[in-house]
Amino acid sequence: MQTADQGAAPVKAQAVLIDPASMTVPWASTAEPGTPLERVVPMAEAMGVPEALRAVAQTGVAQHLQADVVSMTRKSVELVVSIYSLPDGTLLMLTERAARGAPGQRRERFAPRPAAKSVSGRRRGRSPAPAPR
Repeated sequence: MQTADQGAAPVKAQAVLIDPASMTVPWASTAEPGTPLERVVPMAEAMGVPEALRAVAQTGVAQHLQADVVSMTRKSVELVVSIYSLPDGTLLMLTERAARGAPGQRRERFAPRPAAKSVSGRRRGRSPAPAPR
């Protein structure tokens, strides 16, 4: 049986707190305090992250951004950014980078399980074959 780590694509996630008044990073799970936003989230400008941060700071409504960073026929790397306003006014930004299968390709996290068998060796849910006469 596969575990989530064996069959799933690697995911890199981080959490970042942002002061909306100065647009500085007072805390990040993967960076030092004071690190510029562009270094914490590559492609922040291109994805519209600064505008989304301002919108969340003004309205309090969460924003979700998504972009294919590297798109290939068999795999792509996707960047997902979610921004939330905390009760104290600080912004929480969650980012996730993940390798994904090609668009439209069916993705399964775990290998399909084989059909269950009963203790007697017969498959469950099927009636036994009639005995020969």
